[in-house]
Amino acid sequence: MQFGENPAAINVQGQGHNLSVESQIFSPFTIGGDMGGDIDISAQQLTVQGGAGISTASFTNAAGGNVNMDVSGLMQVDGFAPFSPSALSFIGSSTFSSGKSGNVNISTGQLRVLNGARIGAGTFGTGSSGDMTINATQSVEVIGKEPSQSVGSLIGVSTLNSGKGGNLTINTPKLIVQDGGRVDSSTVASGSAGSVTINASEFVEVDGVSSLISAGANVESEITRQIFRLPPVPSGSSGDLIINTPQLKVTNHGEVTAKNEGTGNAGSVKINARSTFLDQGGKITAATASGEGGNIFLQTESLEMRHSSQISAEAGGSGNGGNITITGFSPADFVVLLEGSKITANAFQGRGGNISINTQALFVCPECQITASSQLGVDGEIEILTPDTSTNQEVLDLPQQITKPEEVVAQVCPAERKQGQSEFIITGRGGLPPRPSEPLSSEALLSFESSPSQATKISGAQITTKPNQAQQLPAMARGWYVNSKGTVILTAASPTPIPYGSGLSSLSC
Repeated sequence: MQFGENPAAINVQGQGHNLSVESQIFSPFTIGGDMGGDIDISAQQLTVQGGAGISTASFTNAAGGNVNMDVSGLMQVDGFAPFSPSALSFIGSSTFSSGKSGNVNISTGQLRVLNGARIGAGTFGTGSSGDMTINATQSVEVIGKEPSQSVGSLIGVSTLNSGKGGNLTINTPKLIVQDGGRVDSSTVASGSAGSVTINASEFVEVDGVSSLISAGANVESEITRQIFRLPPVPSGSSGDLIINTPQLKVTNHGEVTAKNEGTGNAGSVKINARSTFLDQGGKITAATASGEGGNIFLQTESLEMRHSSQISAEAGGSGNGGNITITGFSPADFVVLLEGSKITANAFQGRGGNISINTQALFVCPECQITASSQLGVDGEIEILTPDTSTNQEVLDLPQQITKPEEVVAQVCPAERKQGQSEFIITGRGGLPPRPSEPLSSEALLSFESSPSQATKISGAQITTKPNQAQQLPAMARGWYVNSKGTVILTAASPTPIPYGSGLSSLSC
């Protein structure tokens, strides 16, 4: 490793072994007019811990070197120096002048950033920050905080001056951000923040207080502002945030945001997911303190919001609220708001944003809200698009009484009617005999109960049934007639037959 106007690159080859960096700093930096040297690391596994660092830097108008890492297995950046908690383990690139900082490129199987450690590219000067690209074949995890200062673990690109922030791209099956971890593109000064693009082929999960995926402008603590000579509030604009994944979960006050806490405008949030689940105060926001609210475009097959979760594109001060569009791929299957959840595009002095929801079904609990209002300005518009269920629908007036079986006569293949020739046959429960010339079997005979007192009785919760007692069969019916109410009456006598016509036409057999 050399330092000077043309520093050489650092090449570390693991040669099939694990590489552990602890309490060391690898940092070629640019102090001349040429581009700084790169850092190239290749290993099966890489661990950076105990406050160790791997970085490049530029102090001139020349660009800083790149950091390139190819780790086939686990790559882990963990914790801080034991006797100096402010010395966090890190991998990154930076610029302190007008030169652009180098890019950070990581290819690995699994990437873990734990306990306040960080991977980043940033600018402390007027030069632009480099970009960061992470390709992980298994997963990316950003979990936990440094305990003494509550500094969250970070994968991010940033600007702390007038230089423009870089862009962050993560390609992985699974992205997990928990317990205060952050995936972030930010500005804390006048420079504009870069964009964040996440492509996760399985899922993205943001869980826990202060856990976030962000492209924003943030107000830092007073101590941090004094150290880096930052303004009280940032004036740079937020970048855009894009997430493409089958499943997005934001829970336990986690947040996906492109908000701006300064005077600049918020960026836009664009999410493409088959299912989106927000729970226990989870948020998707594109809000501002005083600038124009950002837009939220959520394309999802299902959106479920529970326990005070929120989707917000609000604007404070004189800014207008951003627009919120929720739709599916043809359209959303359903949108559910439960337990006080909210979708808001409100403003203070400016105009409220517009909200458009295109879904097959919308369920909103009584205490939930969908609002696009302005406290001092003009309210926005809310448009709910659902299928028209009233088309070609008829109101059917159903009868109040059940039709008696004897009042329904089948009109299928009626026998030929001849005066004086009528026939009605009771076969009993046993059905027809084997041959027409044989009598019915005993199972086909009907038994009659002697009196109503022998019927089933129901008293309270107890049900009792008295056994049936078989009696002598009544005389065989020899004729039938229809009374004045239209009921067919069987009779043992043979009344004089009267021709009867139903007025119904016979169906063709």
